[in-house]
Amino acid sequence: MNFNEMSTNEIKSYAKELGIKFTNISREKLIDKIKEFEEKSKEVSSVISADDDDFTAPVKTETVSEKPVEKKSLLSSIEEAIDELDESEQEFYDTSFTPLPPDAVIPVKSITYGALVYKSAKTNATTVWNKIGSIQNMTIAEITEMMNTSPVFLTQPNVILLNETAMKQFRLTKIYEDVAKISNLKELFKKSNGEIEKAIQNAIEANMRDVLIAKVRTMYANKTLTDINVISILENKLQFDLVEK
Repeated sequence: MNFNEMSTNEIKSYAKELGIKFTNISREKLIDKIKEFEEKSKEVSSVISADDDDFTAPVKTETVSEKPVEKKSLLSSIEEAIDELDESEQEFYDTSFTPLPPDAVIPVKSITYGALVYKSAKTNATTVWNKIGSIQNMTIAEITEMMNTSPVFLTQPNVILLNETAMKQFRLTKIYEDVAKISNLKELFKKSNGEIEKAIQNAIEANMRDVLIAKVRTMYANKTLTDINVISILENKLQFDLVEK
């Protein structure tokens, strides 16, 4: 069975059909449990097949008395719903790392044109990035406060955390993947129109429009971007005139 092509809910349903019990488990661990269960089932089946090739087991019929359906209390129903939400939350949170402590210091880089200012609501301390590419050091505690009070700094993003553990800790992996898609424009512009348009849209949604425009203008000025079709796509999607400065 190809688990990569199955959704998380499909994998959960399959596990329940097999009688596998699970709570607060990641997608990967649930897949491991299913594989382990299937391996054990194969071993049992092979043993039975080897011992019982010429044996037919008698059919035993039993009268099964119907048991009354047990009613769930309102409280237990609510608890079950919350548990399911908790399981879903666990699936999307990478647990393959040790979180950094609050006093750990990491570099934080601005990816926003012009000056960028963040003021702590708790301490009134001000952090200033003078220009795009500027780096300031911040503690995990400060970044946590930023996420709680001004999340757009991290989720739009205006800044990026130059630490892989911190990236995972603040659940920014998907956002950074979108940002990274415009890192190699030469290769991107060799792809189909649909792929180029999708990458540009991802860049716009990741607050990378200005960065993308700057990179494209540099390529155009250096004559490394001359494809009229690509230029037209860029101008239409980004809503700007490439030849203007």
